[in-house]
Formats: sequence, C-alpha cells, structure tokens
Amino acid sequence: MASILLATIWSIGNGLTATTRFRESALRDGDKIIPPILKDWSVAELRANAAHQLLENVPEAEMTRMMADLKAKLGPFRSLGKSEAGNVHSPSVKNEGGPFMVVDYVATGTFEKGQAVVEVKLVRSEGKWRIGNFFVRDAKPVP
Repeated sequence: MASILLATIWSIGNGLTATTRFRESALRDGDKIIPPILKDWSVAELRANAAHQLLENVPEAEMTRMMADLKAKLGPFRSLGKSEAGNVHSPSVKNEGGPFMVVDYVATGTFEKGQAVVEVKLVRSEGKWRIGNFFVRDAKPVP
C-alpha cells in the first residue's frame, strides 16, 4: 500500500513538473515569435509560425486584411509587456501530426496609438510551439 501511495505521489509530482516546463517553454517561444509579427504587422511572420490549424482555417487574404486593420488602428509596435501562459492541455481531437498540447499565451503590447492585449493559442506539435490562433483586442476593460 505504501509503495502504491509513493508511486502515485511521484507520478503527480512528475506531471506537475512537466506541465511547468511546457508552460515555461511556451512563454519563452511566444516571447520570441510574437514581437517580429507585431513589429511590422507581418503576415509572413505569422504564417511562418502558424500551426497547420490556423493555415487551414484562415486564408492569407483574411490574415492580410486583419493585419492591415490592426496596423491602422494601433500603429507601429513599441514593446511587449510581461506575458502569461494558461494551463497546458491536450485536446482530444485527432491531429494528423500526432498528439499535441495547447497553451493560451497573453501579453499586453504597447503601440504608437495605445495598448492592446495580444491573445495567442500556442499549439505544440512535433516538439515546436506554433500559433493556433492570433487575436488582438483593445486593452481597455469592457464596462
């Protein structure tokens, strides 16, 4: 009985450590790949770092239109504030590339015309974090 309890405690602790490592790697990678996208509101950078789910669901013309709208609304990128990552989870949907994990990544960006919240769903598949969705919203709280 004691050995089962110890094995369970070890397993839970090991799982928590792995989750922390994945969250930290998502933050590191997100902090590297998001600024070049925002710098020039670059569709090419977004597509280069996109998960296949994003590429399959959002046509390039729509990405181009979205980035042009964001550039007009917010202006040039200045800096990215402290980022945060949500819980790591593995969706139960089928994926061509095998198992994958998802983490919500959020940071506040400062732009010439104000601040905005950058919300990205990072998808880890085949050992690399990629962008599953990309959303930028006004940083002002909704009343």
